[in-house]
Amino acid sequence: GEETLLPASEYAGEIWDLLDNAGALAEMVLPTGLRGMDAPLDGGLELTTATVLMARPSMGKTAALVQIADYLSERGKVVAVFSKETAGIKWGIRHICRRARVSWRDYKAGQVSDEQRRNLSAALDEYRERGQAGRLFVDDTTTQTTDDVYLQCDRLAQRQGRLDLVIADHLRLFADRADNE
Repeated sequence: GEETLLPASEYAGEIWDLLDNAGALAEMVLPTGLRGMDAPLDGGLELTTATVLMARPSMGKTAALVQIADYLSERGKVVAVFSKETAGIKWGIRHICRRARVSWRDYKAGQVSDEQRRNLSAALDEYRERGQAGRLFVDDTTTQTTDDVYLQCDRLAQRQGRLDLVIADHLRLFADRADNE
């Protein structure tokens, strides 16, 4: 077969081109808006790589993903969310409450002021606009395989001209089943 093991020196020219161009380096990273996450990731998520966020249950993983989707879609990035753990409506509620700075628990308990209701309404309008503008997409189908998601992402990227971030929450809940799962 073809020789694929190359001496490191083969990459030196490309590496210098990147090091010599700060803009090119910046284009390789997608800041999440979460300073505590971006710092150890050298500025954010590295494009074209899979980043896995793991923690014990109830540690705020979904909340962090909602915040990242909000931050990036607000900045014009195209974000696709495949939510296997949270229904699409609940994902939207979390997004809207976060943006409006209103606790969902307080809302359900009827402990929301008129000003907070106005904030929720404004956040809902913004959420709707992002969807209509083609910047935020949510799929809560529970029976999808990762191949199904790949096809959805491919179609979305073709329709929108790009796809900046794919969020899969929660990987173990995809319908893939194999010995090497």
